[in-house]
Amino acid sequence: MKIIVPIILLTCTTVFSADNAYKKQIELKLKGSSSGYTFAVPDDVYKNSSYPDLRGMRIINSTGDFVPMRVFFAADEITYEYSQTTLPVFKLNKTISKSVESQQTRITVDGTHEDYTVTTSKSLNHFLEKLEIEDPNQIIIDATIIKDRKIENLEIQWQFKTKGNRTLPINLLASNDLIHWIHVKDKQQLAEININSRILLENRIALDHKAYAYYKIHFTQGIVPEITQVKAWLVNQAIQKSQQIKQVAGYAIVSDNSLRLSTGGAYTLDSFVISFNQDNTITDLKLFTRDNVRNIHARGKYAGQGTIYSMTSNGITVKKNTIKVRKSNKRLWQIQFDDNINIESINKIEMNWRRQKVEFLAQGKAPFTLVYANSKRLKPVSNSWYSRLPEELKKTLFSSEIVLKKNKYINKKTRLKSAGPTNNKPTVDSHYAKWIFWMVLTLVLSLLIVMAYKLIDEVED
Repeated sequence: MKIIVPIILLTCTTVFSADNAYKKQIELKLKGSSSGYTFAVPDDVYKNSSYPDLRGMRIINSTGDFVPMRVFFAADEITYEYSQTTLPVFKLNKTISKSVESQQTRITVDGTHEDYTVTTSKSLNHFLEKLEIEDPNQIIIDATIIKDRKIENLEIQWQFKTKGNRTLPINLLASNDLIHWIHVKDKQQLAEININSRILLENRIALDHKAYAYYKIHFTQGIVPEITQVKAWLVNQAIQKSQQIKQVAGYAIVSDNSLRLSTGGAYTLDSFVISFNQDNTITDLKLFTRDNVRNIHARGKYAGQGTIYSMTSNGITVKKNTIKVRKSNKRLWQIQFDDNINIESINKIEMNWRRQKVEFLAQGKAPFTLVYANSKRLKPVSNSWYSRLPEELKKTLFSSEIVLKKNKYINKKTRLKSAGPTNNKPTVDSHYAKWIFWMVLTLVLSLLIVMAYKLIDEVED
């Protein structure tokens, strides 16, 4: 028996008797003598869960009693939260004799827009004023307001007087003093592709460094668009977020511009990735979640929309094939495309999903067993026991020294087996056992009542 941390863990005890509704089980082999353990939810649990939130999963000890557990999203990969800010831009073929004020906008992580004014510094103003050689193929970006901040990329917005497909080779230089310039990106390709009244831009310059005070963009082939905006994407905060990718279980075409797909399990999705087997494809789409497959014409509940494309022109390819969805763990989805796409050109559909983990207290005797695939009405697992643990204990209590053994199917006609030594003799189904228990208890109470009456009569006599 595991040594439970005194008093604290005793207050977390929540023991229930397991019943016969769990169809599958996995034996948990614990290593060491920790009071708690943690592991990633096995893929077979997602596939066989009757509930999107995995509530049909429990852990039992050798006597068949439930032990305290919780299910939560894993934190095994790093993603980032971003904010954006526009930056002042200056062409080098215009002489400036005084400081310039420009209106800029920043967008915070929570989506709040904030307008602010940027005034050119004396050093930048002097630099622009004293240029001896005018170079119409370069622009200067004033990034002093974000200097030393972590910058992910620069996004350039531009426009031309005439439409067309263009590639814009550039070199990007950076400086903190306007005297010493270093090459940050050489032979970077920006691109513009026009198709069906749409304009697709390959307009981001990946940086991933601490921002310099000034940037200089040199258009190496002399094709210079009118720059309308330069936006810096800043990394505000690193957060932990699990992310896995796998192919959907299957999909079927239900109309000329609609398909239905199954994720194959209770996976919590972040996005879909749709790949085509041909280039020059662009389409708008909407996503819907579905509760059943009976009515193929019912689209379901709206869950997101966007545009995906894969376009190639002059050797430059612009591509966007990921569609974000509202966080959902539905199995069934329907995708509605616009009319200008051949659905049969879809090569593959994948999904980005978030893996979950389990933490549990090793209360009672080992071995412990993960039981799941319960389709009965169940309440979600209570996490109240976990909230009562001190924060420091939460960090050290749960060991990952655990091995999950191969699945074992549970015989419906026998009582739920524990992971320990088994009795070859079949036991009575728990449903009938309860009725027998109550019948015996009623009989015993009746006999006690009769004996009590007889005793009262004898005392009165």
